[in-house]
Amino acid sequence: MDPNDDNAYRHFPGSVSAELESKYYLYKDSHKKDLMWYVPKSGYVAYRGTGDNTRPNFNASSYIPRFGTWAALRPGEAQIRMGGAFNTMGRVEDVQFLKTEAEKVGFSVSPAVVTRGTALFVVDGIDANADGRIDVECVDEPLTVTDPLGQTINVTINNCYVTTIDGKQQPTTIVEKAYAKVPGGRTSASVNVPFQLVTLPDNDMTNAIENDLAVGNSLSPYFSLIVDWELETERETRAARITVDWNQTFEQAHTFAAYHNFACVDIEIQTFFKKLVQEGKGVYVEYYNPETKQYEEQAPNQAAFIKAVEGIQAELQAELFDQIQEYSQSQLGKVDTSTNSMWTLRANYEKQVLKRNETRTINWNPGMSMETVQTEMSVDCVVGGFGTPVEWSTDVGCHAIVEDATQP
Repeated sequence: MDPNDDNAYRHFPGSVSAELESKYYLYKDSHKKDLMWYVPKSGYVAYRGTGDNTRPNFNASSYIPRFGTWAALRPGEAQIRMGGAFNTMGRVEDVQFLKTEAEKVGFSVSPAVVTRGTALFVVDGIDANADGRIDVECVDEPLTVTDPLGQTINVTINNCYVTTIDGKQQPTTIVEKAYAKVPGGRTSASVNVPFQLVTLPDNDMTNAIENDLAVGNSLSPYFSLIVDWELETERETRAARITVDWNQTFEQAHTFAAYHNFACVDIEIQTFFKKLVQEGKGVYVEYYNPETKQYEEQAPNQAAFIKAVEGIQAELQAELFDQIQEYSQSQLGKVDTSTNSMWTLRANYEKQVLKRNETRTINWNPGMSMETVQTEMSVDCVVGGFGTPVEWSTDVGCHAIVEDATQP
């Protein structure tokens, strides 16, 4: 269900709602009223194995290019290959908290079904300026390259740097190539996302990442993987109540039709009904508000007003007007069988004599809409790589994630 129709967080107590909103996108089901769908806002490195034998699904190694472009451009500089998989489910402890709290207020929960997921590697930066922009500095650096034929090529490379959370200057382009595979088509928002990544040749960067992994530091200052999920959301069926004073409405229709010589084309009929709703003379419209459970005179938005006009026209047009066809006569005497629809007043004895006032309800559905939400993941709570076994970190801050991976 579209959050504009029913915000799922409102069903939880204040403190619980705030915690859940920081960790999940929540949606009520549009048909099953006791079901909620969720998309985690954060994910973690996936794991291999079971129980105490689990290991992070991640590894990293370095090498120095001996041939090709980088051997010529950056001789002696090392690159990093890393790969593995992320899990978009979030922490097991958080999911259990969501399930428990949802059950308390009468709901079950399930990972949302998404129409598509798109993965993107990003560099994290911080807002260091008063204008709300990330602090970025770019420098044009000249580069001289000698090609295999001995010819010299001079180029200018634009290198940009971002201020990270710890205040350091970090290159925004550290990845030469990267790949992440999100399952195609309709899928769950709780999946494993395999990835591979190769950094640009840079000894300082290689040493920094190797040192961070040796002690279990997060690699989020260098890169994160974001998955953009596309979800289809559905709006609730809308309702409006119309009260018709038939005599007054026919007077309005007579005046309008007379102005157009009692032969109105489609666009003029549409204009008539729009004016009828706007002025409230003969037809009075009230819009149902699902929050207050009451009918209100004010249209909640322009789209609702337009739908009301369309609904009223569909309901009342046949009562007020008769349709006639115009056949064109050509100058050559041949009858043109193409027709144009026109409308004239209808003599409606039943409505004008027997039903002077009437109330009807019209319904419409705004239809489906697409919403995009994100799950962000980084390499956290792993130790090792570069020739040593990769293990879970024993750091206090990692206990919850490690316990999720190693519990039976």
